[in-house]
Amino acid sequence: VGSEMCIRDRGTLSRPPVLVICQGRCRGILQQISKANHDAPRIYHILLTDHQTPVAHTNRQQREKKLHHVPVMIPEVLDFLNIRKDGVYIDGTIGAGGHAYEILSKLSSRGMVIGLDRDNDALEISNNKLSSFKNQINLYHSSYHQIQYIMKLNNISKVDGILLDLGLSSIQLDLNSRGFSFQHDSPIDMRFDQSGGETAKELIDKLTKEQLADIIYEFGDERRSRKIAKNIKSSRNLNLSLIHI
Repeated sequence: VGSEMCIRDRGTLSRPPVLVICQGRCRGILQQISKANHDAPRIYHILLTDHQTPVAHTNRQQREKKLHHVPVMIPEVLDFLNIRKDGVYIDGTIGAGGHAYEILSKLSSRGMVIGLDRDNDALEISNNKLSSFKNQINLYHSSYHQIQYIMKLNNISKVDGILLDLGLSSIQLDLNSRGFSFQHDSPIDMRFDQSGGETAKELIDKLTKEQLADIIYEFGDERRSRKIAKNIKSSRNLNLSLIHI
């Protein structure tokens, strides 16, 4: 239904497309984006991606060498963004730079991509991957919530398209220091941006069992949230991400 609506409306849209790729449920995030600015470009397409299988690596260099990151649905992304050669595009979750690379490959020397990510590891990888486009790419350690501010920094009042690939990436899952994956016994960090903010462990320590259960139920749609929260709070090994529920 979404694809048919998108194709039908493309010819009449006066505002640039915002293409959102989600893993699982992202209705709440989309509502936040829509409410942030009534004049914002219309979000007109949602794509669901398959979860990638994490692969364990011992350090960052091995990860960058062995990680074969394949961005999802490249033809669909390029098609729905309707790339203009001299256009300006924002990748609000640039990650390893796979989608941005494909977009930049379609642009002329006058085209430009602005990339944002909260993850410094991801920005380092994408900076290396996109080095051949260094005059056409600006990277920012920031969230897509700050798109308007980033546009002002670049003296840009409008763009030709925005891409958001929401959800966890293999970059976060592969590193055992991040605490996102059950593949490793690792500290419960779970921050996209490790430069600040509370870790998941600090949050768990602060919350009551009832508050934790409410979060698990509301954001995870988990009917057994009370039991899970109880076991998490009573765990003697809360430093590690592998907790027996």
